[in-house]
Amino acid sequence: MKDKLVLITGGSSGVGRAAALGLARLGSRVVLLSRGGQRAERTRRELIRVTGNERIELLPADLAELDSVHRAAELFKERYQRLDVLMNCAGVLYPRRAVNRDGVEMTLAVEFLGHFLLTKLLLDVLKRSAPARVLTVTGNAGPLRFARIHFDDLQLRRGYNPFKAKLQAELAKALFAKELARRLEGSGVTSNAFHPGLVRSRLIRRLPWYLRISGSLAMALLREETSTGVYLAVSGEVEEVSGRLFEKIGEEREVPVNHGAARLLWEIAESLLGAATPEP
Repeated sequence: MKDKLVLITGGSSGVGRAAALGLARLGSRVVLLSRGGQRAERTRRELIRVTGNERIELLPADLAELDSVHRAAELFKERYQRLDVLMNCAGVLYPRRAVNRDGVEMTLAVEFLGHFLLTKLLLDVLKRSAPARVLTVTGNAGPLRFARIHFDDLQLRRGYNPFKAKLQAELAKALFAKELARRLEGSGVTSNAFHPGLVRSRLIRRLPWYLRISGSLAMALLREETSTGVYLAVSGEVEEVSGRLFEKIGEEREVPVNHGAARLLWEIAESLLGAATPEP
């Protein structure tokens, strides 16, 4: 992996940081896409200290804001000539319904639409770098079987619930990974979804204080690395595998996908973006 470049969203904490830690230890050049600030810089310096790998860099972006994603993609293309692995890891949990500047519900905006746009904007770089990989974090296959996309109320204006929003976003990412794999057939770029395992994160930071206390105790017991994510980024065993959901190393699951729903969601995402970006 010493000659490989990996871009990781949500890289300053949680699953993104866990993936960055494992890949940096293998010598990868790692770019952490984060909203920036002191926390992102602290994470970058900490990863350099722990791994001894000084090729860890920051790319500022707010996945909730489409303009910010566009700027980040442009800046990435100015700085780098290739992209071997794109890891869509950023996640959020909002106890109350909120929307971004474009009026999109925040969980859907960050976890699905922001990643959708970023991936599409970087497809040309990924294709030039082929063989390349897109890896998208999603939920466990079990709960995903009971999730659904609320096409009649995608923005969850009626009866918002943070866990309902989270589950919908997780399924949306699984549908996206599968549909992207179909659209990229023959391009040399693969697309898979994966469950990262029980990884320490900052998802609980917006919850009420009484939930944060118990959540913090649980988080302290979780891992700081995601072996599944690192395996999917580096292993030759999965170089040509695409359109799958991995829960553990070597443990594949069928993505619980209705292909019609996946295509419809793709079309809705395009419409939410406003101006369509180039098709893969």
